[in-house]
Amino acid sequence: MVAFFGSICNVYQVANGLGRHITTLTPGEQSGFEKWTLIAEIQVIIGTCVTKMSVSIFILRILSRTRKNITYLVYALMVIVVVTTLALVITFLLQCRPLNAVYNPRVHGQCYSKHVVFGVAYGQGGWSLETFPTILAANLEQPSV
Repeated sequence: MVAFFGSICNVYQVANGLGRHITTLTPGEQSGFEKWTLIAEIQVIIGTCVTKMSVSIFILRILSRTRKNITYLVYALMVIVVVTTLALVITFLLQCRPLNAVYNPRVHGQCYSKHVVFGVAYGQGGWSLETFPTILAANLEQPSV
């Protein structure tokens, strides 16, 4: 469902200039493209969170009977990922008041620094579940060559 919504965003991005040089776009097309890019970014963030939850559930199914101490770590990381993802989506939605000041240069609004968005995004990415293979593989017996 999330991927289908992403495809819709891509269609509207193409209709508003994706794939063309920015100098060939009208101001309306640029604004429309930036609006749909903002929506697509939020869709990607949510889609990534859903994927991370799916991988976490898979890991929990594998480890549920054998390594109870790791399952608590997986649950904790799942909570952290969901919370940081919500914080990032809220940050995207509140970065300008009114929100259309993000993508429409004719609207003068109050926006906070892009560094805030980057900081929250890096924080959300830092809690990602790519650390699981390292945790899981730490105690595996590997044949020596």
